[in-house]
Amino acid sequence: MGALSELISGSPDEAAALLTRLTEAARQQLPDAIEGVSYAIPCLLHKGKPVIGFRVGAKDFSLYPFSSAVVSAAVQASPELQTTKGSIHFTLEHPLTEELIALIVERRVAEIESR
Repeated sequence: MGALSELISGSPDEAAALLTRLTEAARQQLPDAIEGVSYAIPCLLHKGKPVIGFRVGAKDFSLYPFSSAVVSAAVQASPELQTTKGSIHFTLEHPLTEELIALIVERRVAEIESR
């Protein structure tokens, strides 16, 4: 079991269900991704580079695409998102969609592939 699986299994039931759904959405595009840790964040890796990671907070969740350009692309697609320069925040009541996860993964993988 990897760091992301451990995060999910250690989360309360509703949080675990949401993180499982989002992680599965990312894995649909990255079936060969491996779990790892980058900047102390449990994540999925592609070619050794972090693509998408999650943290569970007391009141919300954070998604890390490890790229401010990808955060900006996500905001363009969903202007209502709560973000910082490097993260996207969401709650159980207002979860991220599988479509947004697909966009984030697509953009981040394109960055990694272009290097």
